[in-house]
Amino acid sequence: MQITHLYRYPVKSMGGEALDTARVQRNGLIGDRRFALLDVSSGKIASAKNPRLWGSLLRFSARYSSEPVSGQPLPAAGSLFPTERSTRATRRTSTGN
Repeated sequence: MQITHLYRYPVKSMGGEALDTARVQRNGLIGDRRFALLDVSSGKIASAKNPRLWGSLLRFSARYSSEPVSGQPLPAAGSLFPTERSTRATRRTSTGN
């Protein structure tokens, strides 16, 4: 088996970031899918598994402002809009991985 591409997805159901290397723990890559978007009208976590409601999430991508470190609070996750505008998460909701 050969790994040719490696990606981490900081935000559930969004595109991710290409990696040259990654640290892996028992539960996966450090920082993978540690953030999610909350649909405040329904109280549910947004997921592209429901494309009628949130399929457009796949047009967005996310990346960390710095490399996550095991046992440390996660760095801010930024998102890239389809128009290539970027923003940063203002509230960290999870630590470690």
